[in-house]
Amino acid sequence: MNRHEKVFLDSQILNLIADSSDADMNVLAASGDIQLLMPYSVAREVDMPSTPAHVKKAAAKLQRSVQVGLNAEERANMAAFTDALMGKKKPENIVPDLKHAWEARKYGRFLISIDHDLLSRSIAIRDWNGLHVLRPAEARALHDAMVGRDR
Repeated sequence: MNRHEKVFLDSQILNLIADSSDADMNVLAASGDIQLLMPYSVAREVDMPSTPAHVKKAAAKLQRSVQVGLNAEERANMAAFTDALMGKKKPENIVPDLKHAWEARKYGRFLISIDHDLLSRSIAIRDWNGLHVLRPAEARALHDAMVGRDR
């Protein structure tokens, strides 16, 4: 992880930030050393009426990526990615999360998540497209190593 690295968050992480319930996420959110971003697909979930107000408030402080069209090759690669990593899950239960991971890799190298489905596929995701899916504590360890290295 490098200073000013773009680090993406999945939707479950927004609950931790909104509740200030995870010490690692609190440090990362306050550090200013990295850019915490929401993939546009997560932002769309946040914009749903069912999202709690405190989560919307926390999300409003984060930068969002913007949706851009995919060319034919990117669409084919994303379809192959989701097909390869879906496993036995129903598409409606895993494809949205895999799209978050695909988008995070388009713009960065890291996605912080507590989603079991993504974390259980983290090695396969990394091997497929180079994205590192990290738990908050793992992201904090990389962050702290980067801060110590840059002193």
